[in-house]
Amino acid sequence: MTQMAFEECLKVLGSDLYCSTGPPPLAKFFGTLNQLTDEPMKPGEVQQIADFVMNEDQRAEFEHTPERNLAISRSGLGRSRVNIFKQRNQVSMVFRRLRDTLPDAKDLGLPPCYQD
Repeated sequence: MTQMAFEECLKVLGSDLYCSTGPPPLAKFFGTLNQLTDEPMKPGEVQQIADFVMNEDQRAEFEHTPERNLAISRSGLGRSRVNIFKQRNQVSMVFRRLRDTLPDAKDLGLPPCYQD
């Protein structure tokens, strides 16, 4: 379900995907959080996704340190920053989509003096 939710988030230019046990996955579109499905994330489901995203060394370190920050790149899904953490004895994740190009000063809305 979450890979499908992540793909949907990318298709409509969503910036973030939030996954935690209990609520359905949420995605941020143009600054607004939206529920992607009515189906809640089940216990252990986010852990399975985290295990898929992390390599063996990262999984071993996560056992001792309850937070991991990493970058991933998946064919057809693009690049993302991923924060994996434990809360209430369950694993939660936040995916932040990264652009393929960096915005320039004009795209960031900076004053003209910074646009040269």
